[in-house]
Amino acid sequence: MKKGIHQWEGRLLEENILLGKNIQIKTLPMLDIQSNDVKASHGATIQRLDEEKLFYLTSKWISLPEAKKLMITGYFDKLFEAFWEDQEVANIKENYLQQLLVTL
Repeated sequence: MKKGIHQWEGRLLEENILLGKNIQIKTLPMLDIQSNDVKASHGATIQRLDEEKLFYLTSKWISLPEAKKLMITGYFDKLFEAFWEDQEVANIKENYLQQLLVTL
């Protein structure tokens, strides 16, 4: 945040999802704050797809690969929800998501 910004609050949260078995993630969420009159925080999460949610979905006759696709699509939709009106961003999201889902 540049100098001159006053009475502002913000939070940075970096969320990571591990989709493979032998993966390492190094994360360092950082804020560059050059003003004293702000409240800011940051954090990071690293997680795998929730096994209980996967179990629930598969108990409803959804295959495991399809359950994983549903969960990952939900994460992507949450990430890009602010850009739903931008068709270019929606196309980028869909292309990347399709490439990712092929690897499952």
